[in-house]
Amino acid sequence: MEYDYINPSHYKKDGKECIDCLIEKYGKEAVALWCRITADKYEFRKGNKPNESIERENAKIEWYLNKAKELKGGN
Repeated sequence: MEYDYINPSHYKKDGKECIDCLIEKYGKEAVALWCRITADKYEFRKGNKPNESIERENAKIEWYLNKAKELKGGN
């Protein structure tokens, strides 16, 4: 099985996604902001992390932006 760099298995525990645990603990609004900040972090360092392709970094940025939008009630 190919390693999933965007949503790796180490972000899951006992069948539950880490982000879902964060939502339970901090609420959707806080996690949506965290997702936005994380996307900005990836954008800031894009192209500077060794062995990380721009395409993979863009996919991570897109994932976090989409999750932020989802948590804010967007489509």
